[in-house]
Amino acid sequence: MPRLKHAQAPGFASMVTTVTHKRKPYFERPEHAQTLLEAIDYGRTKDWYFLLAFVIMPEHLHLLLVPKDRPIPACVQAIKGYTARRLNLALERHGHLWQGGVL
Repeated sequence: MPRLKHAQAPGFASMVTTVTHKRKPYFERPEHAQTLLEAIDYGRTKDWYFLLAFVIMPEHLHLLLVPKDRPIPACVQAIKGYTARRLNLALERHGHLWQGGVL
């Protein structure tokens, strides 16, 4: 099935879902979920987006946000990059933490 393009309209909310690599449940551990929460909150406090809602699941993340100072792909990249660096360090591992792209 072909993938649909993501539409972004300034001032309108967008739903983002992103999944961990091979759907590993990294965020079932509260301290790892806290790291993800810190990354989400950082973008909110920097005014990159207006956060309407979010859900952290063991192997994926849902965000409902309205972009402000950054486009959505840049916001998601910052969240994923921060959590990957922090969790790879905490777990003494390297490599992908997140699956590529967003849904």
